[in-house]
Amino acid sequence: MKPLKSSFKATLAAPRRLADISASLAARLRSSSRARSAVSLPAEILALIFELGYGSHQDKTEARILVFTVSHVCRRWRGIAANHQMLWTDVIIVFNRHTLFWPIQQALTRSGTMRLDMLITSTAEVDDTVLGNATKTVFEMVAGHAHRWRSVRAQCRTDIQLFYIMCSLHAVQAPALEDLQLFREIDGPGGVGASPVFGSFPSLITWAVGGLDGPVTHGILAGGAPLLRSVTLRNILCVPPMQSIRRLRLDGVYTANSGSGRHDAAFDALFSNLPLLEDLTISGRCTASIPLPTLERKTLPSLITLRILAHLGPGSGGPNTEFIRAISAPLLRHLVLERVSFRQAQQDLQPADVDFPLLRRLSVAPGRDFPRGLLAFLDGRFPGVTHLNVQSPQKRPGWFLDGGTQAWEHLDVLTVHALVHCDVAPFCAVLAERGRSCALPSRIVLRGCDVGIVSALLAGLYDRTLHIEVYTNARDDVPWYEDEETSEFW
Repeated sequence: MKPLKSSFKATLAAPRRLADISASLAARLRSSSRARSAVSLPAEILALIFELGYGSHQDKTEARILVFTVSHVCRRWRGIAANHQMLWTDVIIVFNRHTLFWPIQQALTRSGTMRLDMLITSTAEVDDTVLGNATKTVFEMVAGHAHRWRSVRAQCRTDIQLFYIMCSLHAVQAPALEDLQLFREIDGPGGVGASPVFGSFPSLITWAVGGLDGPVTHGILAGGAPLLRSVTLRNILCVPPMQSIRRLRLDGVYTANSGSGRHDAAFDALFSNLPLLEDLTISGRCTASIPLPTLERKTLPSLITLRILAHLGPGSGGPNTEFIRAISAPLLRHLVLERVSFRQAQQDLQPADVDFPLLRRLSVAPGRDFPRGLLAFLDGRFPGVTHLNVQSPQKRPGWFLDGGTQAWEHLDVLTVHALVHCDVAPFCAVLAERGRSCALPSRIVLRGCDVGIVSALLAGLYDRTLHIEVYTNARDDVPWYEDEETSEFW
């Protein structure tokens, strides 16, 4: 009986022990929940959260403010933010009347050995002497870290500021640099080409690069940048190392005071060695009074995409279609022509030596003079086009396909802009008429259209038994001539 009695007592005591265990667990959970607040999360988790928050800001100044904000929560957070190198790889340089140098040194130190993104800008007009001294001091600080530069973006307010930066970059060796962007903020006739700055301030050269003379100051990164892949120049023309460039954008580099011939020499040097260039955008005019076809013809053996755009700012608006006659691009597959006139197209695209045998994608925004003639001319000039994007606000969609003609007989993708309800039925009728004489496109990409328009188009195509897929642009910020990011609607 003794074992049975002992077992019976244990059975009676079990619920009490379970209750004690439950109470103990509850107490532990309560204390654990207090201890596991956001402030005391593991350092690795906090560092990742800070990094995600930092990366969500496109404006790196706002991102840096976020870092300073979390640093004021507690001492532990401050230590985590200060020691997480990913939060300090953006070196933000702001020139003003009282340029601060300690944030620059702080970023250089806290980023460790990681690669750096240099962002240079200014907030106000600065006296030339003050600006020169500040620029010299800053580049003395950062030059020792040039081997870590991944990108350099300089957005300047004046010619002289940009000139100082170009002088400072002249002899720099940047073995890891991949992206270079030089902007002069204010469009207009005072841009830096062969600018009067070079003649007006000869003494400025001595402190920076000692021994330069005149137009040679166009050259930058003379020490070498073997990994440089992308260059963007706006209202400024200079010649960095170009052997490895894949992407080049020239925006408004022609100016009223760049017609001395030196500017064209820089342009000629810029395009003399581009064996790997795949993507080229020219916005506005890019040379002075010397016609491009008179320059030595440039071969761009790897060029795939060429965009000839109109310059949106004041001054020479372009587009510089004559550039097409100055190049040979046997692999070109995508050509963009913005605000081009019928006369320009006939003059610059008619010559027999303008030959793009692999061209399959054409994006056109016709000018106001005879747009129908322009499209007919381009159809005859580039008959192999399979992807056509036509932006013409003055015309209803599909106007160039009227009458069931054989225009663009290989057309597979058609991009339509700003289709409205009253144009849906006529557009479907044009497609039905075309289907009687030649193949229909297999896809239509709609730009700037709401869901109601898409539904109306689908209904119109269904009523006419037209089997065409309809896509909509996935993002509104994609330029009118790009359709890569699309989502299938039906």
